[in-house]
Amino acid sequence: MARDANPKDGRPRGATSARRGGKPRKGFRSALAAPQGSVHAWGLQDEAALLRQAWHRYAEPVSGRYTHDFHPYAARMHPDVCGMLIEAFSEAGGWVVDPFCGSGTVAVEARAAGRRFAGNDLHPLAVRLSGLKSDVRTPASLRHFEARATHIARSANGRVTRQETEVPPIDDDEARWYAPHTRQELAVLWSFIERERDPWAQEAFRLAFSAILVKCSLQRSETDPKRVETRMSPGMPLRLFEHRCLTLARGLAELSRAAQRAGGAVGAEEVDTPPAALSCGDGLTWGLGWQRPGTLVLTSPPYAGYYDYVEHHNRRLAWLGINVDDMQQGERFSRREQHASSWAEESRALLMSLAAAAGPGGRVLLWIGDPLLGGEIVPARRALADAAHAAGLRWVAGVSQNAPRAREQRREEHVFLLAPRDAARAA
Repeated sequence: MARDANPKDGRPRGATSARRGGKPRKGFRSALAAPQGSVHAWGLQDEAALLRQAWHRYAEPVSGRYTHDFHPYAARMHPDVCGMLIEAFSEAGGWVVDPFCGSGTVAVEARAAGRRFAGNDLHPLAVRLSGLKSDVRTPASLRHFEARATHIARSANGRVTRQETEVPPIDDDEARWYAPHTRQELAVLWSFIERERDPWAQEAFRLAFSAILVKCSLQRSETDPKRVETRMSPGMPLRLFEHRCLTLARGLAELSRAAQRAGGAVGAEEVDTPPAALSCGDGLTWGLGWQRPGTLVLTSPPYAGYYDYVEHHNRRLAWLGINVDDMQQGERFSRREQHASSWAEESRALLMSLAAAAGPGGRVLLWIGDPLLGGEIVPARRALADAAHAAGLRWVAGVSQNAPRAREQRREEHVFLLAPRDAARAA
């Protein structure tokens, strides 16, 4: 089956999006499967009502605003829900942090709302994506970036048409994941990216390249590593690359305008807010070094026992030069190693870290699914009760709903609002 351009609008197939409040295009697929069943909210009345109101956005398609559609990434938070939670539970100009920042959903929504953001992730690709997707750029720099992207795509196409070749920076085993003509197009494109002189543009080009790799490969999908024989039309990798770059530029322009509005600087060339503060490390200990009272911690650690997240990006690692050995050893809540004793230890460390990050007057919003421990689904609040008490946290409110595809056992997804004990009593 050929993966070709959309005859209606010239966009590459699969590059669909939906805008807030608008009807999604035919064939649109949400980045997250919406939960099913009734919504249950509990706790302090006002906080519970805010959580329920935000959670109802989960059933709607993911909007295509800002940079959320730029790069595939499994198990992302719903950005609309995330944005509403930030508006409801943090102050303008205040700190929002995410120790498991993934591809930057919280980072983007925090910058759009005029908040300061700090984040962390074990995966270097996640940290790089979070930084790029939440970067506020000037209109002139984005126009220059778009022009460079188009120039690179067209120049690479010229070399491919003339049958000029490049050696891809991957070994033979990885090379077998691509049809020969596709592999050669990617190698030529990569050679242009590596010669880019503007450091910011080069990083953006590398991550745009990363965004198209699975689609250009013989891997079935982002989360299914099976090999399938598919045919990609000549020239399609270059068109996909250019489209991703333009998607990024337009998303960053929209994000910059939102940040300007939130900061009261509409029409200014630059936004006077610091860039996201990002680090690469263990999310279970990151918060222990955070010293900002009144912080909102909004995070979604890996759902215990369901995924091995490091493996999702195998196609990208060789091209980007990322070593996964440390990540595989340090990955938290992974499917391959999850059992009750590791959950108890890791969840205790998690909530201790989140409590420290929130600080006096802060709050913790924990987006989590019921853990799968030894083949049994355990209700998350019950599983976290001892850890929350040990961390000095109290349950303020929560919202829960049946998770998708939980057919054999009842599993729920939740957003829990917790606060340090003194702050919870004051509330």
